[in-house]
Amino acid sequence: MFRNSTPGLKLTLSALTVVVTALFVFLLGILLAVPLFDLNYFTQSDLSAVQNNLSVQKYFQIISSLGIFVIPAFLAAVLLENRPLEFLSINQSPRLYGVILATFSMYFLLPLIERLAVWNAGIELPEALSEIEAWMKSTEAAAMELTQEFMRMESTSDLVLNLVMIALLPALGEELLFRGVIQQYLQKMWKNPHLAIWITAILFSLLHFQFYGFFPRMILGAFMGYLFWYSGSIWLAILAHLINNGTAVVYYFFNQDELQLSALEGELFSSHPAVVIISSLLFIVSFGLLIRIKR
Repeated sequence: MFRNSTPGLKLTLSALTVVVTALFVFLLGILLAVPLFDLNYFTQSDLSAVQNNLSVQKYFQIISSLGIFVIPAFLAAVLLENRPLEFLSINQSPRLYGVILATFSMYFLLPLIERLAVWNAGIELPEALSEIEAWMKSTEAAAMELTQEFMRMESTSDLVLNLVMIALLPALGEELLFRGVIQQYLQKMWKNPHLAIWITAILFSLLHFQFYGFFPRMILGAFMGYLFWYSGSIWLAILAHLINNGTAVVYYFFNQDELQLSALEGELFSSHPAVVIISSLLFIVSFGLLIRIKR
């Protein structure tokens, strides 16, 4: 019924799909959590246990990734498009040179991203916005505290679980939804791929609700958007996202005794200006080659 609708209506229906699917999956997750973790949501003691139980928190993190990103992206494509896999570009396998250049481009971009993260974290709002700033800092602190708990890995199984939870599922789900669905509908609405890429990147960063990481996350979103647009394959954007998240998880696992969580927020690579400049130039070269070969 909706497959011949305008891109604007399809975008609205996609947003509605996200809301409805997220609520349904979350409620289903709650029902499944009761026997899995022996919980009773009607008692205060078990509600406190949910908040303090790391396994339960990781379970709901996975449920959130599935319910907000992965499932809605596929469901929107199936409901709104005649060829859903083709629309999401899942059936477009990237060439080997694309995989290699996208991998190098992602790693060359990381020092600049981390430098931006350090600068973004130091932004101070005017005195008139002090209450908003206090709320933003408290939100950031809560997110950092939860990440700190997630990143405590004592075994290889913890590493594998974190790679799935923090790297694989977000890379798959967020790219399918933001680049595969939202970016494409915006591009069809405005007939301007650059505008669609940057607006999607802004939404991608805003919806993480971590305001002191807004600018580096926006740049990453734009990079993944251009990867998708130039390559025609969603897999390169997923690969770049996976590399970004997975590198931090693996690095922290092997160095967690010596590092604080701040290593995930801008200290994995040297922040020396020369390193940032050289890596940025290498990024321009590698990404330029990817565009040139594709054209």
